[in-house]
Amino acid sequence: MNDFFGSFFNWKLNTPAQYFQLFAILGGAFVLLFLYIRYAKKLRTPKYAMARVNRHLKSAIDKESAVFTDVTLNIKDKTINLDHILIDSTGILLIKTFGRGLTVYGQARSDTWEICDAEERHVVENPCFKLEEAATLIQSYLSSKDIYNVTINPLSVFADNFETPVLNLGRTNCAVILKELKSFIKKRKIEKSSYPVATAIATLNDAIIK
Repeated sequence: MNDFFGSFFNWKLNTPAQYFQLFAILGGAFVLLFLYIRYAKKLRTPKYAMARVNRHLKSAIDKESAVFTDVTLNIKDKTINLDHILIDSTGILLIKTFGRGLTVYGQARSDTWEICDAEERHVVENPCFKLEEAATLIQSYLSSKDIYNVTINPLSVFADNFETPVLNLGRTNCAVILKELKSFIKKRKIEKSSYPVATAIATLNDAIIK
């Protein structure tokens, strides 16, 4: 094998065995690359994307905080479907996860965002608006339980595992790529809210449809 690599780097492939070894290595590399791409594509689903985001969220919070994933809330006779809810001393994050999308175009307050990858391009409603509607309902619900001063913000997380997404959304705090999620959460912890975190966690947990 050492003779082979020495010959290879000197561009001296003189025997059929050396050519065979070269093509075997190249063939094996292509097979591994093909299998990796196939495996990565299988993980580009909402289920796996939410699992990845859930792991990142839980690794970024302390024991006084909580994360709910893939939940439906029943609040004031309305149902709210959310990918994730993060509750900590800073406030509450309502999170929408995107498992596909390598490039995202739009603005923080534009009506729609365009999400693109190598295979498709589609336009979605700005997820921040729907999350803000949910935030208004949750805020009202918490107030009815005497829980005040809670900051509730929307966040979209782009968690495509095939390649690191690029966000062209201008200056915004309502979207982040998965790679930067933990640092985003740590930065927001600088600002603390004066509300009973444990009570808010228990109250929202009671509103989840089991």
